[in-house]
Amino acid sequence: MAIAERVYRKLFPASDIETTFAPIEQILERLASGEIDAAIVTLPSDEPSTRAVTLAQERMLVCMRSDDTLAASSAVEASQVTGRLRIFNPPAAQRKAHLNMMKLLEEEGIETGVPLFASSVDGQFEMVEAGLGLTLVREHSDIPEGLVTRPFARLKWTVDTALLYRPSLRSRSTSVWAMRLERTLKKKPFHVLRAPPKKL
Repeated sequence: MAIAERVYRKLFPASDIETTFAPIEQILERLASGEIDAAIVTLPSDEPSTRAVTLAQERMLVCMRSDDTLAASSAVEASQVTGRLRIFNPPAAQRKAHLNMMKLLEEEGIETGVPLFASSVDGQFEMVEAGLGLTLVREHSDIPEGLVTRPFARLKWTVDTALLYRPSLRSRSTSVWAMRLERTLKKKPFHVLRAPPKKL
């Protein structure tokens, strides 16, 4: 996230940031072993030795084709997507988040039928375009032409993005960065929905 990088560069202008991308399980393993100092991840995290600084909360929106009958409404009810909301990221991408989502869908009586798993967000969009079902996307996702998003009328589900780090004497600068980032966010907090959201 841009704010995390800005705060770091202000604190340590002579220090470089080396970035890498990997599945969440690999990131947590490398963080626990001390191979990396911090990571920006989608919560929740199962790593007990880490601390998190929440950077952003984004609503989860229903993505559909622009010619879908639901697109005529400004918001959709949970009952309107049951049996149609069936396109997801593979569970292996972030197992706990996927299980949490399945639990929330079940609590709201939203049936997914036989789920379809896409290897990427673009893959989710392609499946929706092909008429295979609906999917959930983050509020600020770039939506391809021909697709639209609608919020739930009643549900306030969010995806939280956080800086995850493991406090240690070896990497004290990371803890300093995290504490400064928390103070910065208190002055200019990220957008939070008015109603207390359920976290995925």
